[in-house]
Amino acid sequence: MHESCHVDQYLEECASWSAVENAGDPYLVLDLWLDNDIEMTPEQLKKCVKLIQWHELDCEKRTVAKIKDWGLPLDSKECTQHANSYIYFYTMMQSTRKWYRKGRGPYEIKMVTDAMPDKFLSLEEYLQVEPALISLYNKHVF
Repeated sequence: MHESCHVDQYLEECASWSAVENAGDPYLVLDLWLDNDIEMTPEQLKKCVKLIQWHELDCEKRTVAKIKDWGLPLDSKECTQHANSYIYFYTMMQSTRKWYRKGRGPYEIKMVTDAMPDKFLSLEEYLQVEPALISLYNKHVF
């Protein structure tokens, strides 16, 4: 469902998709940084991550809307919590310079997802992670 919403973003040429396209693939840049192939200033990293978070947040909102519109037998609040764990992950990843461990995606860890809000936040709200969430990510994700 999530990936089909990325296709929708592309087909609709939504603002976040266009911004990602115009930025020269921030996902690739982030991967290169994670692999220590390039360095970024803190400002460059923050800009890169924020762009990705905006793109993913738009996609996650579309995903939950499809679940509701299509009457799928999924709990939309729980899906939102899973989505929030992924969007917050990008903020966490900036300080750890690590991707999540195999099979330990934040959306796969019940203790992490249960701690997430069941509604979407503003993009700016995802840029600050509370200490309790930081502990959960460090213990269960990285």
